[in-house]
Amino acid sequence: MLKRWAKECRFVLRDLDAWRDLVIGGGQEHDVIGMDRQEVVHKLTKRNEFGLFPMFDRQDGSIGLRPATPSEYFDRLLLQNVWFGDDIQLQGIGISDGGSTYVLTSQPFISGRAADRADIATQFSSLGFQEIDADLAAWIEPNSKIVLSDAHPRNVIVDQQGRLLPIDIIMGRYA
Repeated sequence: MLKRWAKECRFVLRDLDAWRDLVIGGGQEHDVIGMDRQEVVHKLTKRNEFGLFPMFDRQDGSIGLRPATPSEYFDRLLLQNVWFGDDIQLQGIGISDGGSTYVLTSQPFISGRAADRADIATQFSSLGFQEIDADLAAWIEPNSKIVLSDAHPRNVIVDQQGRLLPIDIIMGRYA
């Protein structure tokens, strides 16, 4: 369905191989694309994957991660934009000659330092989040039924103005 939507909306990336040739690093979910200017960071999902989705069990308070569907992945990006003022944008859907699917996004490059856990706790608590698992750096906001994880210092930057900005957290909604 995602491929059909991308084709109908003319949102298919041209030159997918050229984008993949620019990979300079990455992690479990994305490859990071190197560009000449460092004002924007581009991320390309792994082949036929759409990141991770946080699962929260209200009965026992446990949290886990599973592969996300495309709609969960896009919702996750939207949640990060809304809750944390990010500007993650969908740049296109890559479809390889073999039919594999990739998602290319961009977000502003943030210069700064890694936040420490105390800064993260203060910021997230001020937004109504409650920490539920320190090892997974997982939090919930029970009124909005939002769960997030991977809010480790390496994924939260303190910018030049002292603002805490999550750059690669995993957010979702729970029932």
